[in-house]
Amino acid sequence: TIVRKEEKQFTYATELKEERLTKSNITSFQPQYSPDGKEIAFLENRTAIRVINLKSKAVRTVMDAKYQYSYADGDQWFQWSPDSKWILSDFIGIGGWNNKDVVLLKADGKGEMVNLTESGYSDTNAKWVLGGKAMIWTSDRAGYRSHGSWGAEDDTYIMFFDAEAYDRFLMNKEETALLEEAEKEKAGKKDEKDAKKKKGDADKDKEKKVEPLKFDLANRFDRIVRLTVNSSFMGDAVLTPKGDKLYYLAAFESGYDLWEHDLKENSTKILLKGVGGGSLLPDKKGENIFMCTGGGMKKIEIAGSKTTPIAFESFFDYQPGGERAYIFDHVWQQVDDKFYVKDLQGVDWPLYKKSYEKFLPYINNNYDFAELLSEMLGELNASHTGARYSGAGGALATAALGVFYDDTYNGDGL
Repeated sequence: TIVRKEEKQFTYATELKEERLTKSNITSFQPQYSPDGKEIAFLENRTAIRVINLKSKAVRTVMDAKYQYSYADGDQWFQWSPDSKWILSDFIGIGGWNNKDVVLLKADGKGEMVNLTESGYSDTNAKWVLGGKAMIWTSDRAGYRSHGSWGAEDDTYIMFFDAEAYDRFLMNKEETALLEEAEKEKAGKKDEKDAKKKKGDADKDKEKKVEPLKFDLANRFDRIVRLTVNSSFMGDAVLTPKGDKLYYLAAFESGYDLWEHDLKENSTKILLKGVGGGSLLPDKKGENIFMCTGGGMKKIEIAGSKTTPIAFESFFDYQPGGERAYIFDHVWQQVDDKFYVKDLQGVDWPLYKKSYEKFLPYINNNYDFAELLSEMLGELNASHTGARYSGAGGALATAALGVFYDDTYNGDGL
């Protein structure tokens, strides 16, 4: 897990003290601490959102599994609110499992779920911004449509839960500067007043709790703004704490570039080219962005448009045979859990597990392993089943012998 430490340093952390928090045979994914550190939210069997209280160990359901469908590992998204009382998540709303909406959930598991988007398009990756007064999310409602499962173009939108925050967001550069100056002057007077207080009272003021969020949801559809200037094949996106700039990953040519859209200047530019895809995480001041990709972690300094790799070491005892045995069990179980008909079309699935797993000790490479999985899955006589392996690097490419035929030759042979 990548964790925030002292707000500035990010480290690849491994807990030395192990504690099992759940007691059933469920599979949990994507554990996420609440901002107050008192609870952990996680996905049960890749779909249901559950929360465990770290003190009492009590577990409750925040969103039932029927509101989600997981097509592949890691395809779900949810996020705690700053006050630890709400959760934003994707869910099956009015667009079906393949065109999800964004839902607002009470973290205590009580009360109604609120479909925030209700668009019928694909609305995903919702994030709290501006201290919880708004959210940004990704939607394909305006871009190239995915009618043949070949991808769609997306945009980033913002929805405001607070009218005052919305009005402030719409201010131009000059209006914002005047407002900030007035706020700075007001804050200065307050600091002078606070300085006269006793030290004990001042220390007490520093320990103020996070204010509970309040929502004006009735008018939320009137407070939606499209942030990106054009649709694209997008990766992740983040908004600065002040809400004045949007940073996002978009692929127009070869690979993902990091873009900056200045919302006050209404200008868009490429900040860094070829940074790769992945998730973005800004620091609290909005000066740096940390990017996690399949190839590692990077720190992006916004002011200098500079990228610095974050080095880390992670050692493990690689056991290829054990890995293949685990994947074999995982594939078999996924079919048993998720096949579209319960009786698996009359196939004796436990029998085939025994029939094929006996070959595992004799397989020493992943090409043959993929063939074994394909053979087993083929027993279902269903479409869209099979396995494949593509080795990335590690082996030298060999030359291929070939000939050019003479199409004008009229004799025997070629």
